[in-house]
Amino acid sequence: MASFLAVNGAIEALRSLLEARVTEELAAVVTNPTVVQIGPTELRAGPTAQSIGLYLHRVSVDRDGRNRYLAPPAPGQPRQPELPVNLHLLLVAWTETTINEAPLLAWAMQQIGASFELDPTNLGPGDPRWGEEDGLRVTPEDLTTETLLRIWDAIPGDYRLSAPYVLKTVRLEPSVPATVGPPVTTIVLPTGTQP
Repeated sequence: MASFLAVNGAIEALRSLLEARVTEELAAVVTNPTVVQIGPTELRAGPTAQSIGLYLHRVSVDRDGRNRYLAPPAPGQPRQPELPVNLHLLLVAWTETTINEAPLLAWAMQQIGASFELDPTNLGPGDPRWGEEDGLRVTPEDLTTETLLRIWDAIPGDYRLSAPYVLKTVRLEPSVPATVGPPVTTIVLPTGTQP
């Protein structure tokens, strides 16, 4: 269970983990490789280094988890509805040098592989409300070429070599906890009409 801070915190956790995995092997091919979070401002300005960019292009409600509830905050209180969201992002070869695009993107895809887990130790700095049971799975997202090109048409800047991924599932806690009122002790029902 997490707060609204978890959305940015999850992307930052992935960025930090990928950056920690940059090896001499990649650095031998690409000069000073980094991993950065990018947004519309960076997309308009263009890259300034040899980087893998993480661009969050969509947040969606996880339809498979919409009817899940969190444990009650205290005995006698109702279970709390959670809002499960998925984060759709693009891994972008964020470089001006064409020769570095493929190695950067292939390296990042290799690090994530077919599935990659972010556990509470990775997620903790982004939101102090992450629990021990929380975790995110980073998996490739199946998008058609047409859909990918439509995404790039809608965002500032020119197309860049990229691969779509999804982070499942950020479980957001309710901002106003559900509560239970006092028990009903009297019921008043109308018995008829007055003359």
